[in-house]
Amino acid sequence: LLVTAVGETLANLEGDCDVGLDGPLTLVSDVDMTLNGAMRGAGALTKRGSGFLALTGNSPIHTGALFVEEGTV
Repeated sequence: LLVTAVGETLANLEGDCDVGLDGPLTLVSDVDMTLNGAMRGAGALTKRGSGFLALTGNSPIHTGALFVEEGTV
């Protein structure tokens, strides 16, 4: 599964999916999530909500920023 984000806000993104960050992506969740896929692109990822987000995929070509406004990454 490939998810391409351009100004998206998602409540759940979990499992073995690759994320193409062509624009900003905001994850809002109060539950723990694990993203096993790779992230690529220059878009920023923002984490909101009290849950824990585990990024376990290999993401050497993600050049965007990571903002943690709430919760833990």
